[in-house]
Amino acid sequence: DEKDQPINKAYDTVVDNRPQEIEFEGKTYELVPAGNYTVGEVDEEGHLKSTDPTTGAVAKEDKNVTYIYKLKEKPKGEVVITYVDENGKEIQKPRQDTPNSPYDTPYDTTEEGEKPNTIK
Repeated sequence: DEKDQPINKAYDTVVDNRPQEIEFEGKTYELVPAGNYTVGEVDEEGHLKSTDPTTGAVAKEDKNVTYIYKLKEKPKGEVVITYVDENGKEIQKPRQDTPNSPYDTPYDTTEEGEKPNTIK
């Protein structure tokens, strides 16, 4: 955040160097919410409390501020096939086609048995 700066110069890592998301090696990571994690307690800024403060003044000794991120989960959804008559009344039990899958997962509801010509 501050390199080779004069002693007592103010620093603020939250404003300067705390992105909400980080891209690393093809993956997206997001700042964690406050809580207790394997690495320790994290405050509402995503800051590991056991490290130096997120704001302060440059000192003679190095300061190390650590923010904790987690792998961002891709949103998931599902595709359910519903069978209704022309009045909107369900005439057959719904069928799950694509369960709990990442967004943009291709699906096909015309596969064998999913789109019958006749329902009794």
